[in-house]
Amino acid sequence: MENLRELLLFHCDSQRYAVQLKNVQKVISIVNITHLPEAPHFIRGIINVQGRFVPVADIRLRIGINEKNIELSDQIILINTPNRLIGLLVDETEGIERISEDEIMDSTSVIPTLKHIKGISKLKDDIIYISDVDDFLSFEEEIMLNKALEKLS
Repeated sequence: MENLRELLLFHCDSQRYAVQLKNVQKVISIVNITHLPEAPHFIRGIINVQGRFVPVADIRLRIGINEKNIELSDQIILINTPNRLIGLLVDETEGIERISEDEIMDSTSVIPTLKHIKGISKLKDDIIYISDVDDFLSFEEEIMLNKALEKLS
C-alpha cells in the first residue's frame, strides 16, 4: 500500500505551493494585520486569533518572490510549526490533494538553492513546491520573533 501525503494547495502569483495538511489548523480570510516592530523581515505583523497573538509570515518574502500589496481576496493559513502557531499569507488556497510519497522529490536534489521548500511534486501539468514547516523559522529568527512579541506584553 502506498503512503499518501495530504497537502493543502495554495497559490502565490501563478505558482502552486503546498503545506502538509497535518500542520494546518485552519484557513481564514484576510483580517487586519498589525505591524510588529523588530520582527524578521518576512513577518508582516500579528493577528488576534481567539485571544492569541499569531505572527503572519508573507510566504512571498520568505521564499524570495516579489512582494505585493495585501488584497481582500488573500487568505491566511494557520499552521503549527515546531514552536508556535503561525499564519501564512497567501494569494488563495486551492484545496486538498493526496499525493504519493513516491511522487515527491527532495527539493535539495532538484534545486539545491531552494530554501524553506521540502519537496517538489508534479500534479497534472503543474509543479508544486511543498513548504518545509519544520524549517520555516531559523533559530535566530525564532529568537528575534520572541523578542518582538515580548515587547507587546
